[in-house]
Amino acid sequence: MAMNEKAKGNECYKAGEPEEAMVFYSRALACLDDRHEETPKCWANRAMAALKLGLLEKAENDCTKALELDPSYDKARLRRGMTRHRRGRYRGAIEDFEAMLTADPSRQDVKALLDRSHQKLVETEGDRLGEGEGGDAGDAVRAKKTIKISKVSVTAGAPPPLEMEGLVRKPFTTAAQRAEERAKNTNFTRVAIIDDDSSEEEEEEEEETKSAGFSRIA
Repeated sequence: MAMNEKAKGNECYKAGEPEEAMVFYSRALACLDDRHEETPKCWANRAMAALKLGLLEKAENDCTKALELDPSYDKARLRRGMTRHRRGRYRGAIEDFEAMLTADPSRQDVKALLDRSHQKLVETEGDRLGEGEGGDAGDAVRAKKTIKISKVSVTAGAPPPLEMEGLVRKPFTTAAQRAEERAKNTNFTRVAIIDDDSSEEEEEEEEETKSAGFSRIA
């Protein structure tokens, strides 16, 4: 009974029907106890169907259940590592992939997955990794933060002479001369003020001030 349900689940998965496959795997698990050798496979297969449907948390939990029953089951560990990576749980993914490489260092496919998880961990937790954590990811962040210091050569002796070519000597001018020059450049008219009681002079001064755009303040 259980094997028939498992076989139907496999057929549905291969046919591109992961939702139906999950139903059959669940029926198979209902007929099996944890001591049966096919039980971890059913958990791992249901996890793969859940992963196909985007049910990432369920997929990870099913893989964990399979590994609890058989810690050496590489397919379950690989699928859990892939699921953890997709969930953004890069540390957990790294643990799974490193465990697989420890058992079999020749797995280049797992090495590539491990490198991707390391890279994503650096991108998401770079600042925290650089604060003293070990591992390849921490080393990568610290390498990025290394400050390059350029060498500066210092020559003993007097400084080189100043190049005078192209410099223009300007004549010295007093503050009064500069003020008069600025007044000429702004087209202001110089007004002589005479200290007497002439009303004509006051009217003339007022007229000149208005023409320059200023207001007379009492």
